[in-house]
Amino acid sequence: MENDIYAEVKDRKGEIVCVGNYHASFKKSTLKLFKEAYPDSFDEYDLEFIREFLEEWKEDSLDQGCLLAIIEGEVVGACLFEKVAGPQDQWETSYIFTRKSFRGRGIGRILIGVQEEYLKNKARISFAINPGILPEEVISYPFWRTIGYELWAVLPGYFRDDLSGIFLVKRNPYYRIGRGIPKDSGWCLEMVDSMTGRMISKREYQKILRSLELVPKEKWGFDLIGKENIVVCNSQKIN
Repeated sequence: MENDIYAEVKDRKGEIVCVGNYHASFKKSTLKLFKEAYPDSFDEYDLEFIREFLEEWKEDSLDQGCLLAIIEGEVVGACLFEKVAGPQDQWETSYIFTRKSFRGRGIGRILIGVQEEYLKNKARISFAINPGILPEEVISYPFWRTIGYELWAVLPGYFRDDLSGIFLVKRNPYYRIGRGIPKDSGWCLEMVDSMTGRMISKREYQKILRSLELVPKEKWGFDLIGKENIVVCNSQKIN
């Protein structure tokens, strides 16, 4: 994995965590890691999705990613993320898991920090979805809020069991906005609310445009985990 390492980061115990790209030689250990989350966090459907994701993995994929956190040769954490189809560059973290015996050491934070560096020039926004009802010990909502993700929306009936989905989002401060925006998308006197037909003033329009704020740069990527913790960073591989 040496050629695929993006960063080496010290965790809270001072141990070096190597974070790099997944490849087929880690399939067995990565699946074993995710299986530890069954049935508390993941069900059979989740595990099947993860298995198919890894089986169909292409190292040159432009719209999918899988990062592994490795300590002394052992896979202790992993996250899967992919670009969501649509008109904007939106990327979803579909699954993230850290081995229970390694919890509390900031490994999840390290994974997301490296992931955000990877997406610095690719993602307009990064988001994750938390089920609306979960056992207390597996709720991930506080984790995402701690690393700068904000409540975006709650969608009733989102999951297979009709539970709501809590969407948490972070808007990339490094992403160049305005790409592909049509000239007629600005405010005009005829501007109305699409659902109610109510007239929208120019001030209201500007407020709507700023409703999803950029996060401060120190809350994105490596600044999320502190540059002093970065031992090695292969920046060419990330951007």
